[in-house]
Amino acid sequence: MSDPVRSRQARDLAERALVRVVYAYGDVPEFVLLGGLVPDLLCTSAAHSHVGTTDVDVQVDLEIQGGSVNASRLERALREAQFTPDTSRLWRWKDEWAPGMVVKAEFLADLDDVPNQQVVSFDGCESLGAVNLRGTGFAAQDWEVRTITSDLDGRPTTVALRVATLPAYLLAKVHAASGRALTKDWYDVAYVVHARGRTAPSAAVVSAS
Repeated sequence: MSDPVRSRQARDLAERALVRVVYAYGDVPEFVLLGGLVPDLLCTSAAHSHVGTTDVDVQVDLEIQGGSVNASRLERALREAQFTPDTSRLWRWKDEWAPGMVVKAEFLADLDDVPNQQVVSFDGCESLGAVNLRGTGFAAQDWEVRTITSDLDGRPTTVALRVATLPAYLLAKVHAASGRALTKDWYDVAYVVHARGRTAPSAAVVSAS
């Protein structure tokens, strides 16, 4: 099945889903938001909007350091937020709103003693793990706490969470883009670089480059 199309509507659903997870977690989570919503958070004064996202990508090295208590707490929060695990991928959970409208939460680690792209399962969890990806660890080393507000059950709800800084995001994103050569990765890099300057490129321009 192909990935859902990125859009501002999908981005709003991803934001709401993330707020539900953090709210259910009950505190500032140890994980660091690395992808998906980060370009918008880093470029709040951009002249042009980011094309959007369908993903909530988080880096979980700090959660892993907290042991099984943190991992099981995160799994409970995911279930309470109505996410369901992908049975073939421990590192991916989904929130399906409607056919073709799926928010994916993906959990990424960067552990020195684990081979790249190997899946790590969490102690004390039934269906939660992470995929070990080199380069994502920059987020766990350089983050800042930010707030996000979304509508939950008809009322604005604000949560606080760790978000990768600009340098950490760009380092991790360039590493990913170089490794898998996807247009969407290079678009994100170009958008953030340009939006923090004067202008942001359109998706069509990046696709054609």
